[in-house]
Amino acid sequence: MDARGETFQEFEDFGNDLIRNNHYEGENIKNKLIEMQQLRDDLERAWKARQEKLDQCLELQLFNRDCETAEQWMKSRENALKDDGQHPDSVEAAIKRHEGT
Repeated sequence: MDARGETFQEFEDFGNDLIRNNHYEGENIKNKLIEMQQLRDDLERAWKARQEKLDQCLELQLFNRDCETAEQWMKSRENALKDDGQHPDSVEAAIKRHEGT
């Protein structure tokens, strides 16, 4: 959209020049310029809505990635806790490790 801004402006300037020079189709040119501006505004709104949707999709994908990472981390910690709790001696060893003795 931004790349075509200059082209739209040149087209609009050309139409306005024709109107200022009293072109015999001046009224039709004016109506076409108004119609073109309305269509361009509609396109701009659609473009922005699409950009917002894409931004939301990106945020969702990043959130899902972070959730998956957190779930994997929690599962690994859970498994480590289960493994440590299988033997009574391991509980005492874990307490000693925790206390730093």
